[in-house]
Amino acid sequence: MAAAKAAFRLDRFHGGATAREHLEAIEARTGKRPPELDEAEIPDQLAHVWGWFMQLNAARSGNGYGPNPISYTEIASWASLTGAAPTSFEVLLIRAVDALCMAEASREQKRKAAA
Repeated sequence: MAAAKAAFRLDRFHGGATAREHLEAIEARTGKRPPELDEAEIPDQLAHVWGWFMQLNAARSGNGYGPNPISYTEIASWASLTGAAPTSFEVLLIRAVDALCMAEASREQKRKAAA
């Protein structure tokens, strides 16, 4: 889950580019790889769950204050529409990654409010 958490941080925009793009630019200029870019790879056996999460995340609803968590109803609707058949364990993984995403969104919102 740490890799997913890092991915959310690195894909956040800062000054017109993502944190990942800024770090890659630093690497290109200095020839030294920032340690933040060395994320754990998602195992091949779980890559499909990450893909499913990204599909659900792209269709995420919001409430005017920020993003809403992905609900079981939304997962069931998505599965019905796409023909995906996630196991109960895969649904738990999607929800766990979503919890990390929501926590990161909350931290980001607090940082913006404090600025």
